[in-house]
Amino acid sequence: MLADSDLVLPGVKLPPRDPELEARIQRLKALEANREYQRMTQNVDVSRHEEITFREDVKSMNRQLIAVFNFLVTVGGAFAFGYKGVEVAFGSKMFPLHKFYQRTNQDRGDEDA
Repeated sequence: MLADSDLVLPGVKLPPRDPELEARIQRLKALEANREYQRMTQNVDVSRHEEITFREDVKSMNRQLIAVFNFLVTVGGAFAFGYKGVEVAFGSKMFPLHKFYQRTNQDRGDEDA
């Protein structure tokens, strides 16, 4: 009996849209389309292009210098951690550069290595 039956659901009745709301939506769509067009064509028309001031140049250079300084500090810190971290963890006798340095000094005949 259930295999031959169908489920009938009532349709959804949407209320009509308010004309005032519809006009507002159309106005906002047109405004957004105009903004998008202005954004797409801003570099085509040179008369609308703002000139970069000295202050903006200095700010840009400052940001770049900070980024370079941050990079150098990070690389230096990573090297120092890798160099001293291995030395502290395994002792100075286990560090390969120390072994290499000792060998090269012994080959030269240095007694203090």
